Amino acid sequence: MEMYVANCTRQNFIFNYRLSNEPGVKHIAIGIGQQQKVPGSLTQAMVDEILRQHKPYGMISVDEINRTKGFIGTCYSIDKKIKVDAIMKGLDHNESVLIERGREIRRAAAVQSNNMIENALHDANVKNNMDVKLDELEMIVEEADPKGRKQPDGLQEGITVTHSAGPTPVESAKPQRGRGKRQ
Repeated sequence: MEMYVANCTRQNFIFNYRLSNEPGVKHIAIGIGQQQKVPGSLTQAMVDEILRQHKPYGMISVDEINRTKGFIGTCYSIDKKIKVDAIMKGLDHNESVLIERGREIRRAAAVQSNNMIENALHDANVKNNMDVKLDELEMIVEEADPKGRKQPDGLQEGITVTHSAGPTPVESAKPQRGRGKRQ
């Protein structure tokens, strides 16, 4: 039995596994968007053992790529090579998942920043007997290089946190189309 493992991430991957009937840990280097055959002739028990080690970390069958919602690190196929189209679908799927995850993190950061400012305003209001309120907070996230220079083709996204009638802020994103120049 043959087992092929594909790397659906945008970074090189070292596939580590252990077989109970063999000493030590085995390592297979798998490049970005590439696949490798697990060496040797495997039994069903060996394949099951490798899958038990990797499924908790997101390894899926190549047949599940179209049905998977979350991040796909690696996929596998038994007795046949994985088609390039399937690996590309995994790579594209992961890019979408990670872009959305980044948006969620930036939205949460905007709400948290808003809450910190609100708390500081509340403390200042109490201390100085004032009544200053924050109606809206706009946070702009821009990608910069290590020297702090803005990247013209980098990430640029604006997020606005507005306050409704209640005390809880409501955030809404004004995405600038992921990557590219701000519109």
